[in-house]
Parts: sequence; structure tokens; C-alpha cells
Amino acid sequence: LIGFGVRQEKRRVFTYVLLDRGLFFSETGANIAKDFASKHAVHANASPAVRMAGTFRICENSRGASVLVVDNDSGTYRPNAEHLRFFRALLELNFPGLPVRTLSVLEPQPEDTLDYAGPNEVPKSKGCVYAGQWRWKVQSGEELRGCSTDKASGSMWECQIVGGWQRYKPEDEALLDSLFAQSSGSKTLTDKFSFGKGNTYEVNFEDMIQINTATGRPRLMRQIPIVGGGYIAAWEIVGDDGTAFSTGISEASKIETAYMGADGGSAKLPWNGVEYDFDFRTMTCTNRKTGMTSRCRRLASSCVGDIGDVGG
Repeated sequence: LIGFGVRQEKRRVFTYVLLDRGLFFSETGANIAKDFASKHAVHANASPAVRMAGTFRICENSRGASVLVVDNDSGTYRPNAEHLRFFRALLELNFPGLPVRTLSVLEPQPEDTLDYAGPNEVPKSKGCVYAGQWRWKVQSGEELRGCSTDKASGSMWECQIVGGWQRYKPEDEALLDSLFAQSSGSKTLTDKFSFGKGNTYEVNFEDMIQINTATGRPRLMRQIPIVGGGYIAAWEIVGDDGTAFSTGISEASKIETAYMGADGGSAKLPWNGVEYDFDFRTMTCTNRKTGMTSRCRRLASSCVGDIGDVGG
């Protein structure tokens, strides 16, 4: 929707307000007086109160992962910094897999974020896109040419590593989408992974396994499609022994739809040919045939990891 927050080879800053009826935002500029006098109030339709207001930008952390950085930088409303954690939880709930970082304009910038690549927010400096207080590493236009929608994938792809699931880099997600389509969801070989260093990998979409043909090392994969500009969360059913079983894409989509709009927090849905009663208040599901109740969980994606973490 906003091209990774990049326009004309510059990272941009966006003004937003959160109301009960939705999130409203637009790109902002370096004219601080105009922004503070009008934009938040315009987005809020001159409402005397909002749920949250400030600015956001899409930065890149030291591992190459895109991070949505939001703050409470609104001279019109200046929300309580304590409410930022609730806003973060709301964003993570509605956009599974989206890493979110919150900053308060009343506190110093955290040291670890100074390594983030982001927009030029230094007032009166050359190339400033917004006169703010945050400082980021500003990339050149050449570096930012890779941050465009032509590298955006139609799915979020993850690989299992020690300790959980790790998301692939955007260019590898786009590659996997292409390989999936070309192979009709079967097996294929590729030496185009960004982390592969020229090594050939067998990608088995039937069993969702990535295998380094040089080492023979396999890694489990999973695909989470993007629908309507947002990710469909991954869903798992957890057995008594702690073993987790991932649902398929179609099933995850149905469960997610029910989760977001379930009346009373429950729904009856099929999984693996069996109907289950899902109770989203307790995050459990009951097999209608056997009567057994299991835990279910909704998973967000982790950040993009180091190249070596995914390769194997």
C-alpha cells in the first residue's frame, strides 16, 4: 500500500490518528507548523478526542527486517505514552507478522534503534522529510531502490529454526511465490536464495521442506498468504504432549475469518476433514467426533533473521 514507506528513493514519515471507526493516515512533510496545526485534526475530522495519534515510519533494523516505528508525536492531541503499548498490541493483533516498535516523544530514543535505517528527520538538514526528533541511518537512493513493491511477495514465508519460526527476506519471499507458481505447488530446485551463496536448494512445497543439496540439511517451511493488504495469521492446534500441528492455508484463512468476526467468540469449523468447535475466548478447539479438547494458538511472524539462520 505504501511501498515499504519509500517514495522517490526516500523513506517517508506518515501522520496518523486512531479513532473508534478506524486508522487514518497520510504522508507528512517537513513543514512542522502546518502539520501540527492541521493534519491530526483533519484525519480525526476535528474530533476533540482520539484513541491515539502521532507519526509512523517503516525502518529497517540491523538484520534487514522492516519494522513499523510509531510514536505519539501529535501536538494537537499528545496521547499518554502509557497507551502506546495498547496501540502496539492492537497493531500486532490486526497485522500478524508485522514487527512494531513504539517510541514516546517525551523519552530519549532507545540506543538500539539508532542503528535502524529510516527517514531523514533532522530539522533543516538537506533531504529532511519531516522535522522530528528521531535519528536514523539515512540510506542513499541507490540503496533504497531495492525497497519497492516489485520485491513484495503475495505471501509471508517462514522457515523453522531452533527456537521458533524465522521469516525469509522480502526477495526470498518473492522468489518462493514464483517457484510455488512455476512448480504448481510441487518440487523444484533453485540457487537464487539471497542466503544460499550459490548453493542449490530443493524446495518441496508438498511437504513444505527446504533442503540444502550440498549438506542434505532440511528445514520446515510454512506459507502465510497476504489477503487485502494484510497477513493471514498462522494457526496451530497443540496436542497434550505439546506437539503443534499447523493448519493449511485454506483452513487458516477460515479460522482467521471466524476469529476476527466470531459472534460470542466461538465458531464451528472443519479441519483435516473433521469439524471442530473453536472457542476463541479460551483459545481451545473441540473435536466434535471424539469430544477431545485441544489448545489452539494464533501465531505472528518473527522478524527476518540473520542470513545464516535460514540457510542451513
